[in-house]
Formats: sequence, structure tokens, C-alpha cells
Amino acid sequence: MKLFALLTLMVSTASHGAVDLLVPAYFYPSASGSAWNTLVAAAQSGAPVTAIMNPGSGPGLAPNSDYVAAVNALRAAGGKVLGYVPTGYGGSSVSPTSTCQPAVGSTYTATDVLNCAARYKLWYSVDGVFLDEFTNTTASAAPATLAYYQQIYAGLKGVNGFARDWLVVGNPGSETVADYFADPGGPTADTLVVFENGAGYATHSPAAWQADYPAAAFAHLIHSEPSAATAAQAVGLAASRNARYVFVTSDVLDNPWDTLPPYFNSLAQAVRDHNANHPDPVCTLDLDGDGNVIAGTDGLLLLRALLGIRGPALTANALASGAARTDPAAIVALVATMIANSTLDVDRNGTVGAGADGVLLLRMMQGMTGASVPAQALANGALRRAWPSLRMYVNATCATRFPANRPATPPTVTVAAVGDLAQCSGTPPASPASSAVAAAAAALGPGVPLLLLGDLAYYSGTATEFAQCYDPIWGGALKAASYPVPGNHEYVTASAAPYYAYFGSRAGDPARGYYSTDFGDWHLIALNSNLPMTAGSAQEAWLRADLLANAGKRCKLAYWHHPRFSSSDGHGSDPLSAAIWDALYEFRVDLVLNGHDHVYERFAPQTPAQLPDARGIRAFVIGTGGAASYGFRSVPEPNSAVRTSGQFGLVRFDLRPGEYTWQTIAAAGSTLNDAGSARCNL
Repeated sequence: MKLFALLTLMVSTASHGAVDLLVPAYFYPSASGSAWNTLVAAAQSGAPVTAIMNPGSGPGLAPNSDYVAAVNALRAAGGKVLGYVPTGYGGSSVSPTSTCQPAVGSTYTATDVLNCAARYKLWYSVDGVFLDEFTNTTASAAPATLAYYQQIYAGLKGVNGFARDWLVVGNPGSETVADYFADPGGPTADTLVVFENGAGYATHSPAAWQADYPAAAFAHLIHSEPSAATAAQAVGLAASRNARYVFVTSDVLDNPWDTLPPYFNSLAQAVRDHNANHPDPVCTLDLDGDGNVIAGTDGLLLLRALLGIRGPALTANALASGAARTDPAAIVALVATMIANSTLDVDRNGTVGAGADGVLLLRMMQGMTGASVPAQALANGALRRAWPSLRMYVNATCATRFPANRPATPPTVTVAAVGDLAQCSGTPPASPASSAVAAAAAALGPGVPLLLLGDLAYYSGTATEFAQCYDPIWGGALKAASYPVPGNHEYVTASAAPYYAYFGSRAGDPARGYYSTDFGDWHLIALNSNLPMTAGSAQEAWLRADLLANAGKRCKLAYWHHPRFSSSDGHGSDPLSAAIWDALYEFRVDLVLNGHDHVYERFAPQTPAQLPDARGIRAFVIGTGGAASYGFRSVPEPNSAVRTSGQFGLVRFDLRPGEYTWQTIAAAGSTLNDAGSARCNL
């Protein structure tokens, strides 16, 4: 530590920074023209505009094409968009008109709020969320309320969150306490609205604790202001009060955000003028310019520069393989600029020191979090001392994404999938190929869930076939681990009654045969392709409700018997599940697994119209469970990536938070070779 303390450099006093317009755009973006067009024009002219969209006291129940167009237009102009999400004042109050309703009961859980927020990511290209109805309280007064908002933030931006690059704005609407940022349980937002009122802004004074945090942590929303001149003056006042985000309108209560003020263009001009005189200071921790911030390269370069090391010794063994900035003089000049503009004064003591600021930044780059970051690394006179304010300052100033904490990653869940299983013959009935597949399934280990893709007991799914053919092969421990869906052969017997009797509650309600369950961070949906799957059918309506209730699940998998797409010459593609594919694609489901065709086929991610899409559905046909094999047509379906016939086996999926792998497992005597990995769509 003494070595790091050798160099201490004085820095200049920072001036007030730039300001962004945070516009509650609670007005409809009609195709014929609306105030959204005015926002687009402002963004095109260089005013930083962040609009809050609000289709229906939340995201609505389905994507809206007018909002899609408005969001895309504003973002193309350089603006940003946040989605409005109600939080029910700590979850206790739910508006009956909101399109975000709790899954159960009359109060919100954190999961309900996350499901609401996820719809914005699924349907619109938003840059974050605006959490309204934010209860203003302290950790000691309402620990459960604070924990509720911490859970929401962690679900969005935690290590396993589905929106780690989002801006999360919380709206207590008045001066609040530092607990929302500083509580040991973690933050609740990136930015807090600490003023939302129609009077008193001229004399408003921010709480003293806010000085420890960057201006990007605060927003001021002012309504009922008739004067354009006063509105323009509020821009400079917001900056002087350490608030990055501001908006002023002449609109009044009850809803002061349902239109833009007549002076909006002059307000946007005031922001442009202010920012021209108060540009954001330069700060980047990517010193070698390779696009990443890494302790072993950028952290080492920073410490060496702060210690006065120059020339080739500065960069020796400290540049990443893709480094774009390799000249030692250029790196030194960049660090000198950041020292001069005070951005590297992380602990806010008026100097930049290797043993304090350099160590703080290096520890963050190394992945350290919490109180261990500032421990024994704060300079004398440091004013910014706590981990929450240190992290938020660096993230806001230097465009980094250091997480608030690093919770334990949930374990990987392994599942296996296969369909078209026990096709027996002889006395006693036997199916050697299916027995070999069952042995491969058992070899995966006890309790590995088996997703059975239908046509399990040939030829008619009778009670006798289940008892004499299926159960001797797939019973016992394999049955206990099974999560089945029925095939057409089960329904040869009326209502597939023996199938439901054999599997019991694991097969779902016999009147439906579709259900959902969770494995780790994954949501799995089992469907019944022997019942109607058309748009508006009971099953399609249930599916959409289930997807809405689980929209916040980052990774999703659906499976049923008849494939929507197949290149096999046995049955081929079946349009009966077209509406199901539409719903699954709308909610960015990752995987679809089917059987029916006795082949193995994997498709690249695609849309329901069979267009390639990196965020589309990756589909598998896994009809390799033992029934007699089919072949393939000479011309495969679009996006068919791998095809194998005449072989038996199953597919192992390792389901991790945010990602998955697949690996074919061949039965004895067969050959199946396919494997890969991918990240989830959400």
C-alpha cells in the first residue's frame, strides 16, 4: 500500500455538468402526428431527451404498433425511452386500471413488477424503466418495503438480471433518504426523482447526503409552471443542485404529464445552451481502447500512470490483445486529462492518488464489491467514503457497469428431452432401441428431469401398452423424473385416459394436458398439440396468460408433440401450432422441443415466418426415443441446421441463468453428434 501512495495529484474543482430532459410522455403517439414527433425533433436537434412511455398505466397487454414506431423514431434520433411501471407504493396498492395486475391477490410482489417491466423489453426497444408509486421510507421504518424495491432492482440489474444495461429511475417524488442507495441490502434505483411538484422549486434545497452521489442519481420534475423564462432558468438550477435530469411543464394536476408545454422548444434550447457550456468531462477506464475494462490491463495501466511510470515501461505486458490505444504517451495524456477534470477523484478529497483512487478503481475492476472496496483505501479528507456512492459515481462518470453486489449464481439445472419412445413387439413385449435410450437417460444421473415429447406407448396408448411395454423400460426412477406431454398415439385411446392415469398429476389436468413449471431460473411450458392451439383457443389464451405472468423469467422453453417445422418425410411441418409460435416469439421464448417425426433435427433461431433472427426461437425435433426411424425430404425447411436419421438417443440441456448448452446423447449402437451453447433472448 505504501508504494501506491507515492503519487498524489491535485485536481481542479468540477463545475456543474450537463443536463438531460426526462419527459413523462403520457400521451398517445398517433400515426397521424403527436407530441412524440416534437420529442423526436428535439432529439434530432441535439437536446438529450429521455421519454417515459406509458401505454396503459404500464406496458399494456400486447405490443402497440404506434408505440413501437414512436419508440424507434425517438431512439433513432438519439433519444432514449423508459417504460412506466407502477410499484403500488411498496406493493400494497394496485390500480384496477393498470395493465400490470398481480398474478395472485390484490397486492404486488417484486415478481409482479419484474413481469410488468419485462414486457417493455420484449415488445419495445426501451432503455430502462420508470418505477412509479415509489414509497418514501427508511430502512428502519419499513425494512420490508426497502427489500421489495431491492428485489426489483436485483431482478433487473443484478448479476442474473434481465436488463443489466437499463437505466432504472425510481419516483418517490420528494426529498428522500440515502437508504434507497446506501442500504447494505443493495440499491433500489440508479436515479431517484427527488422533486416532483408545482411549487417551491425556486427555493428548493437538496438534502446534504446527495452531494456524495453523481448528478445522474437525481431528477427534478416541475409542473404547473406558466413562465417559459422560469422554465429555462430551471435547467441551470437543476444542474447547480446536482440533478442530471429535469423537466418543466405548464400542465397542471390531476395529470400534469399528458401534454407538452407550449414552451417545450425553448426549454430544449435552454438545455442545449447549458450543455454547450457545461459538457460532460472525459472519463474512461478502458485505457487501452479494446472495448473492455479489465484489471490486468486497464487497471495496471492506470496505476502505473498514477505512479509516474512513462514510456515502454508503462505498457509492458499491460495491453489487451485487441488494444487500440498502445502509445504510452497517448495513455498518459488521457489519464492527465481525467486528473485535470477531476473525474478520477473517486473518493472526493480534491486529489487523485494511486494509493486511494487508483486502488479503489482497481478493486472495482477486479470484481470486488461492498465495504471491501473502500477498506483502507480512502485518502485523508475523503468525502465520498461508502461503497454505494463510490460505485454510482464511477458508473455515472466513466460509463462503467460495476454491479452493486455479486450474489451466488444459481446452480445449473440439467434436463433431457426425447419423444416417440416405446414401440414394442414380441412376447413379452420389447423395444430394444427404446431400452437403449432409457439406459442413456438413466446414465445422466438420478433425478434428472425428462421432458417426454409424446407418443410414449405405441400404438394406442392403452393401459396394457403402458403396463407391459412402457413401464418396464421407462418406469421407476425415470417415471418419477418425467414431465410428459401427450402425442397423437396416446389420444388413439379415448381422451388419452390411460396416459393421464399412468402419469397422474405430473401430466397436468386431464381435461387440458398443458402446464408449466420452473427449473432454476428457467420457465418451462408443456403444451398439448392434440387439443386446439389456434388463436383464441383455450390453450392459446392460457399460454398467453402464463407468459404474461412469467415475462420476467429471463429464459423460457416450450415443448409439445407435433412440430411446427420439420424436414422429415414422415410427417413434416404442421401449421396447427402457428398461433402458439406467434405467442412464444412475442415473448422471446428461447427453445421449442417437439417429437412426432422420428428423426433428429435442429433449427437455427428463427421467426414464425421462418426468417433468421438472432433473438428468435431455436427449435429441435427429437423423435429419437426408439420408434422406427423416418428419413428427410430432399429439400429441407429453411434454417434447418442439423439433420440425423436412423439413430436413437436424447438431448441433454444444461440450463443456466441467462444461457444454455445442448448435447446429443446417443444410445448404445447409435451415433448422434450435435452440441452448442447460446445466451437467452431476454
